[in-house]
Amino acid sequence: PYKVSIVALVYNLQDYLPRCLDALVRQTLQEIEILCVDDGSTDNAPQIIEEYAKRYPEKIKVFHKENGGEFSTRNYGLQRAKGEYITFVDTDDYVEDDWAEKLYTAAKKNDADIAVCAFERIDMATGNVVGKDMTNFGAVTRQVNPNDDFVLFINPAPWNKIYKREK
Repeated sequence: PYKVSIVALVYNLQDYLPRCLDALVRQTLQEIEILCVDDGSTDNAPQIIEEYAKRYPEKIKVFHKENGGEFSTRNYGLQRAKGEYITFVDTDDYVEDDWAEKLYTAAKKNDADIAVCAFERIDMATGNVVGKDMTNFGAVTRQVNPNDDFVLFINPAPWNKIYKREK
């Protein structure tokens, strides 16, 4: 059984895709599945994910669908994910080698429905870090309630979190 399903949204961005996939297959957490969902790419992204699936058949699953946008692509992957937890990456993202393991460990340790991590914004042209979001919180465990404004400081994007999958 998979501990984490990683849904990778693939739409073009062929130049960034190998770096993203290399980072995902290097994850220290071994019990993962990587679902590459191609949303009707018009560049070489579909061929790239097929090549990676051949090289890493135990980790990578490839799906191709008609272009429907981010929402439909996330849902397509979500419906096929089998992991205990689910996370998302965009193909211009890349993660540290222990990213999935740290999020999974934090979620399990706290019996959490969601675990969130900090991230850096990097200028793709220069490689310079232009922002370090949420990095000043450290390790924090919170029970979120309607009176807690802490949730306002959590980036609303789905890609820096893992979510417990409902069965």
